[in-house]
Amino acid sequence: MTRTAIALAALLLAADAHAQGTPFDMSPERPIIEEDVAPEAPASPEVSTPERETSEPATPQPVEPPSLSDPDGRSDADTEPSASPAPEPSEPATSAEADTLRYLLPEPLLRLNGEGSRRNWAIYLTEEQAASAVRLNVGYRNAVVVAPEASRLSVSINGVSVLHESIQAPGNPGELTVDLADGVLQPGRNEISVQAVQRHRTDCSIESTYELWTELDGARTFLAFPTSDAIGLTSVEDLRALSGDMNGSADIAIIAPVLARSDIGAELLRLTQAIALSSSFPDPQFSIAPNEDGLIDGPDLRVFAGTAEDIADLAGIEPAQINGPTLMLVDGEGGTSPKLIVTGQTQQEWLTAITQIAQQVDRPAGAPREFLTTETNWTPNAPMIYEGRSLSFAELGIGSEQFSGRRYARAFQFAVPSDFYAGSYGQARILLDAAYTAAVLPGGLINVYVNGNIATSVPMTARRGAVLRQFPIKVTMEHFKPGVNTVLFEVDLITRADEVCAPGATTDTTPRFAIFDTSQFVLPDFARIGQIPNLAAVAGTGYPYNLSQDPVPLMIGRGSTASLSAAANFLARMSVASGRIVPTQLVMSAEIARDRSAIFFGTPASIAGNVLTQVGIDAQAATNWAPARTTGQIGSPVAGESVPVTMEAWRGQMQAGWIARTTESLRNWASETFNITSDMLRFAPEQDAPFVPAEGDTLVVAQSINPSGTGTWTVVTAPDEAGMQQGARELVRNANWSQLAGHLTAFSADGLPGRVLESGTISLIESQPPSFANYRLIAANWLSSNILSYALALVFVCIVVGAATSGLLSRLGRRR
Repeated sequence: MTRTAIALAALLLAADAHAQGTPFDMSPERPIIEEDVAPEAPASPEVSTPERETSEPATPQPVEPPSLSDPDGRSDADTEPSASPAPEPSEPATSAEADTLRYLLPEPLLRLNGEGSRRNWAIYLTEEQAASAVRLNVGYRNAVVVAPEASRLSVSINGVSVLHESIQAPGNPGELTVDLADGVLQPGRNEISVQAVQRHRTDCSIESTYELWTELDGARTFLAFPTSDAIGLTSVEDLRALSGDMNGSADIAIIAPVLARSDIGAELLRLTQAIALSSSFPDPQFSIAPNEDGLIDGPDLRVFAGTAEDIADLAGIEPAQINGPTLMLVDGEGGTSPKLIVTGQTQQEWLTAITQIAQQVDRPAGAPREFLTTETNWTPNAPMIYEGRSLSFAELGIGSEQFSGRRYARAFQFAVPSDFYAGSYGQARILLDAAYTAAVLPGGLINVYVNGNIATSVPMTARRGAVLRQFPIKVTMEHFKPGVNTVLFEVDLITRADEVCAPGATTDTTPRFAIFDTSQFVLPDFARIGQIPNLAAVAGTGYPYNLSQDPVPLMIGRGSTASLSAAANFLARMSVASGRIVPTQLVMSAEIARDRSAIFFGTPASIAGNVLTQVGIDAQAATNWAPARTTGQIGSPVAGESVPVTMEAWRGQMQAGWIARTTESLRNWASETFNITSDMLRFAPEQDAPFVPAEGDTLVVAQSINPSGTGTWTVVTAPDEAGMQQGARELVRNANWSQLAGHLTAFSADGLPGRVLESGTISLIESQPPSFANYRLIAANWLSSNILSYALALVFVCIVVGAATSGLLSRLGRRR
């Protein structure tokens, strides 16, 4: 027995020595399967396999500030990695099919880029949900170049760290699961924070950091409740606790039987706006019909509106139990979606019920807002800046931290009002409080991006490190837009160690850069005057309709439910941007809205030709606008069809000569050297050419001043009714809605970004009380946009001053 024990011990020691001598393996990790691990082997507290499930509840612990070994950053850059294509959203985990799922992500695939990235957003829960036993499931996938031994994925809820695991799912999607302890979730608002710290396997260059990504899967990231009873819908206030689907969107079906016999479209549009403001869906999408036929299958919320007698069978209620205006939110039976019941014994009573829900979320027109609500996608909410103001990084959600990587990135959001008019002059500033060590070599850059566009680039020149105190970084306001703006702050750090890139260098946690939350973002005083057309203002704040106290005329093409659903989606999204319910009325003729701000929905055949012409769409071409076909490029002809012979096509071919090339070269040189574009080289704005929809266009949104010059006309049009409804559903998604700009934006079926046409003629509408300071800023911006007019005015002033001086000298001086 003794010899056996000694032999066994020797065998174990030899195995241990062999394991310690194994060289570091640079190949992708093989996922550990259940058969490979002995049942009694304890799980590592640091590294988790994709299939690992933690059965022990997470003990609530406050999140500690970033340490030297846990740097953090935020990157919104959506750089497509070359290592692996983005995966398609997958089906929910089969192990959770028996549970009631509350999906968490605000989008189908949430990507965390770079060496340090974080995303925060908020969800709402009912009391029953917060008190229930809850399991958190996170599904993800990462780039193959992410080193698992130095990369971590962390999740915190309400400041409590609930998940901190190794990132190691480069092949098949991985899953992390943890049972949440009591007290982690709260009734009402809960803030979710997801952070990825990532390091490259082999490369130490700044360029390699763009290859690092971890992508959370919306279908596999959720809270799982053991029973449907945990949902606990008891009142209309619980609308905020409803979640969307795995894609971050929510289908809301409004069934109103009275729609088939009464003109109540305006009332239903008011109801859709109230629901959009009362809920916390990231991407709500509406459809309206007199019955459930033709609506999208499996909506996330069913709304029944009408008298108790009309909706009794559809909503499953007893008419005799309804007494006066009634609002009820109840769980669905048999796994169906929840129901919101808006009813009463008479039509006047259920319309009063709509008023009741609207009053809970509406606000007066023109009332200032402290912030724009972005918490369903991003926290903190974007502070609204109406005049010159300074905000600390702490107020913008960026805390003090140290960083040991190669590219530090953090982003913040702010908002400006709809009458912001300072895109051609002036500069904002970042007053940076930061430090970097002597290991950082000169040559690095501090880059600032505004809404995805480079705004400034500042070199780092110190050779022995530096401590920056209120270091000014000028940021051009050219890319600012009404509503929410996103600023990305990046620092490229070059070191000698990274140039050598010795083994293990990518996992070094020695800090080389620090940023402090006392840094400030300073926006100077800017000109304020309304501009028409300006679709960016519609998307950002709902301007000018958000200021209307009287009902806004709406014209729904042919009164179809498809166009009514399109109007519901557009208005619901605009009400969220406005922060209030926009009052509306349906009209049958454009002449009624001739002197007012109005919105038109429908196909070109259902919209008057003079309306299309007014907003800059070629009415004759629009009537021949065919539904989009699968043709590849926008407007490319279908195989076998002949290309029409036009003068424009021949002119385009002939302009490829040396004169055109020389002109283009000069234009590019002026733009790159002096930031002067051809649009600036004009004495006054030019007239816009009529827009001809291309065959690949699926939806066009256009805007112009109305014929009387006293308001704004906006047109939302598609080639047919089916395209109208589907196009509006796609338009209101966050990624597409933020693309609205200029006087016309056209969207195509191939998923490319919308084509934006800027207007040459901008009408300025006074929005502030008269003041010399504001007029001076307005003149400065206008002259900066039309520099030839500025030069001509300067020459004229010089001539006048010269003539006056000559006249004065002729009277007081001596003639020669």
